[in-house]
Amino acid sequence: MGMMNSRRLLVIGVLLLWVAGDDAHAAKIKVDGKDYENAELFEIGVKGPFYKVAEGEVVVVPWAEVDKFEAAAIRQRFAGALVNLQRKAYWVKGTVFEKKEEGVVIHTGSSHDDEGSSDKGGTRKEKQEKAEQEKLIRQMANEGEAVFKNGAEVVSGLVILKDLPRTQYDVGSDVEFLVYRVGQVAYEMGLGMKKDLMLCNIAKPEWVGVRKWKNSAGKDMEAELIAVKGGKCLFQRNGKNFVYDLDQLSESDQKLVADFQKNSRELPLKKDQ
Repeated sequence: MGMMNSRRLLVIGVLLLWVAGDDAHAAKIKVDGKDYENAELFEIGVKGPFYKVAEGEVVVVPWAEVDKFEAAAIRQRFAGALVNLQRKAYWVKGTVFEKKEEGVVIHTGSSHDDEGSSDKGGTRKEKQEKAEQEKLIRQMANEGEAVFKNGAEVVSGLVILKDLPRTQYDVGSDVEFLVYRVGQVAYEMGLGMKKDLMLCNIAKPEWVGVRKWKNSAGKDMEAELIAVKGGKCLFQRNGKNFVYDLDQLSESDQKLVADFQKNSRELPLKKDQ
């Protein structure tokens, strides 16, 4: 009898977990004074997290208005996307248009030209979810919002990839990369016209992620740079944060910190109490 009761409790516990999990990503949010029930978080961008609400509408909650509970959920579910957003990464998906001295020119089309891609691979449910997300992305683009994928801003139009191997990709080849901006190039459009195009690298900048930092005494420390403020650097090592004086780093690493400050953004995400 005791064994049967244990099994019943186990089944009930599993059912409760399944029911709770089905609604685990739903939240109650308020945007511009309007309440939304069962809003589903599906992407993050510069302005804030994007939520899917009733009737397929998309709303954005400003970062400053995200409460600590949703902030914790974002950190858990979108850890990689947060890194991309904070490091100002871009998402390039398109075809090789031309090969120039400065790099390979990619034509991305429109930032929401993903129609039909949901038919490629995956289960029926995965295809439906992808098709729905693409619909939401197209809606965001049509409303003039910057479009984000996994926290990286989706590039629209022409872009030059400086370090894309020329011999591996022919004109017309499909490409899709997470990239980082390193500058801009005056591109010859023809008829004497020029247009400034974004110049990007696929390789991560040296200051992104865990690396060996050298201090002025020549000693190394392996850590990831998280933030800089008031002459102090916030590093992370093995999941723990620590502060280090900027002027104690080597001259070359201080230049990397300057690059970090120039090419990263800080999000006002609330901390757990």
